[in-house]
Amino acid sequence: FDERYKRALYNVLEADKDVASARLETQFDKLIRTPFEACQGERTILIMLDALDECSPEADVKDMLQVLLRCDSIANDGGPRLRIFVTSRPEAHIRFVFKNAGVKNSHEKVVLHEIDDNIARNDIQTFLIDEFAKITSGSYDLPPTPSDWPRREEFETLLSDCGKFFAYAATAIRFIADERIRDPVGQLEDILLMKKNQTSSASINPYVDLDSLYLRVLQRATSGN
Repeated sequence: FDERYKRALYNVLEADKDVASARLETQFDKLIRTPFEACQGERTILIMLDALDECSPEADVKDMLQVLLRCDSIANDGGPRLRIFVTSRPEAHIRFVFKNAGVKNSHEKVVLHEIDDNIARNDIQTFLIDEFAKITSGSYDLPPTPSDWPRREEFETLLSDCGKFFAYAATAIRFIADERIRDPVGQLEDILLMKKNQTSSASINPYVDLDSLYLRVLQRATSGN
């Protein structure tokens, strides 16, 4: 989106065709720091890294975080201010980096299950309404559903089961609207029954419901049922 950054990046790639195999810190300096300095700090730039816990190996993740946590110097060198938004489960190797004494004041932490219930619930409700409308309107290759589906109590139960986790809602919809199984009514019943029969320990592990949903999806996929 920034012509000066684009041109500066092109110059770097033209001058060093092996930069992609360089050390991580060298890549950051040449592909991000140097080109961004050409932007003259006119606007803040947002970088988003989603699901950092799914990246590997762990040593590289730690190294990348260490580099990103030091990127304030870009603004000090005349480049733009960078805002880096990272989403991740609180895995040990990631928490280790953020607990380091040298980076304590360089970031703010937001814990998903500590967000106000109403904010999360309203967002998830909007998403579910929209997705169920797609299912019932024929946007998916699925058989017709009853005119009153999902029933209000089913919808409210699923909404409650999602808690504050959008990932639960998104995974549930993909499960319900699976075009290979083609049984949205039965899939919804399966999810609701799974949660009903589950002994919750969310107070110990806030991700237990989400983990159980993932497990159920995997079991269904491997069993062929």
